[in-house]
Amino acid sequence: MFYIEENDMTKSYSISDKSKFDDYMKIIFQLHGNGDFKNRPELIINYGRIQKINYFEHPELCIYSQWDKPWGIHKTGKNFPVMVTHKYFTDLSYNVFLSGAKSDGYTLVRYRKSRQKYPGYNQLQKIYSDKIETVIKEANQNNLSGGDPDIFVSKNSLLDSFFVEVKENDGLTDNQIRLFPIIEKYLSPVLLVRIQEQ
Repeated sequence: MFYIEENDMTKSYSISDKSKFDDYMKIIFQLHGNGDFKNRPELIINYGRIQKINYFEHPELCIYSQWDKPWGIHKTGKNFPVMVTHKYFTDLSYNVFLSGAKSDGYTLVRYRKSRQKYPGYNQLQKIYSDKIETVIKEANQNNLSGGDPDIFVSKNSLLDSFFVEVKENDGLTDNQIRLFPIIEKYLSPVLLVRIQEQ
C-alpha cells in the first residue's frame, strides 16, 4: 500500500507525496489491463479528523469542497471520500471530473440519455474519441448500466488520464468488478484509492 498524508495545520500535502504517487502509478500502468481488481493495490490517502468534522459541521473551515448534489446518498456523507480525493488530484494540477456531478461531472455508462450534457463526457470524447462507444456497447452487452468510477482525472492527454474509484470502509461492487476491466481494456487505468483517518 502507498500512503499519502494530508497535514491539517498547513492544509497541504507533504512534498514526498508526489514521488509516492509516481511510484504507485508505475505499478498501476504495469497492471493495466490485467483485469484483477480484487487484488489491485490501493493508494491510501489520509485525512485529518478535524477536516472531516468541519466538512459536516463547519464547511466554511474545511479544506475540501462540498459536493454539488446535496441530496440522496450525498446528504449522508458518502461523498466525503470522493471530495478528499478530488482535492488530492486537484492539488496535483489535474482536471477532476466527478461521476454524476452537475457542474464538473462526467458519466460513462450511466445516464445513457443525458451523458452528453456532462462536461467530463466531452473531455472523454476528446481523449478517447472512437473508443467511448466501444466501452458503452460492451457494458450494455454485459448488462452494466452503472458502476462508473467515482472520478475521471486528466491533464488533457491519454498518458495523463485515468479513472479513480474511492473507498473508505467498503469494497468494490460486483458491477465495478465487471466494468473496470472493460474501461481499462479500451481507455485508461482505474486507480483504487482508500481514504482513512490519520
